[in-house]
Amino acid sequence: MRCLPLIAAVAAACGTPKPPPTAPLPPDKPAAAAQPAQPSAEADSVAKQAEIKPQAPAGPVAPAQLREMPYLLQVVNEVKRTCPNVPMSFGRARAEVQLNGYVVPAGWLVMMAVVESNQNAIFTNPAVFDPDRFGPERAEEKRHPHAFMPQGAGEMSGHKCAGYDFSTVMMQLFTVLLVRSYSWQLPPQDFAMLWNRIPPEHKSGLVVRLRKADAAKR
Repeated sequence: MRCLPLIAAVAAACGTPKPPPTAPLPPDKPAAAAQPAQPSAEADSVAKQAEIKPQAPAGPVAPAQLREMPYLLQVVNEVKRTCPNVPMSFGRARAEVQLNGYVVPAGWLVMMAVVESNQNAIFTNPAVFDPDRFGPERAEEKRHPHAFMPQGAGEMSGHKCAGYDFSTVMMQLFTVLLVRSYSWQLPPQDFAMLWNRIPPEHKSGLVVRLRKADAAKR
């Protein structure tokens, strides 16, 4: 699951200050998951938190409530883009493919580098964690049918992971419970990612100080 990078993402989106990494990332690895963007203004951060608390202040969370939290979905999608669960996915070439002087014959097994594909320059500043890229004003994931490929490419009827929607809902529910039930701090630590782990992990393990919110305020 992506719960660890999701905590860091929620901290940035909801206005909890995040200290800078204590060590730089290797030059051949993307920095997006380790350096989530900070909110532009305190009022904007409050508004993003407020999306969750009015829609799901307590108790079970229904699908209809999640549909009323569009920014939450944007955060989840940006976590998927910057920190996919697996480094690659597999498929077969349906036709001959020519790429940079190489020929992949039809029927060959091919592997897609998921991290690098989702860091494509089709996204604005792809190394920056920016949930607003999935908002209706920008909709960068729609610039190409294969722009956003965290768990397979193309339409939902195509070669997608069977858990595509399941993982989205689980991350949404995790965030709802986190925001409405806890306060948190991220102490100084190394936010660089270990991309050779499946799923990838922070070098520090992502140390989070959680404090349960007062029950009367949930």
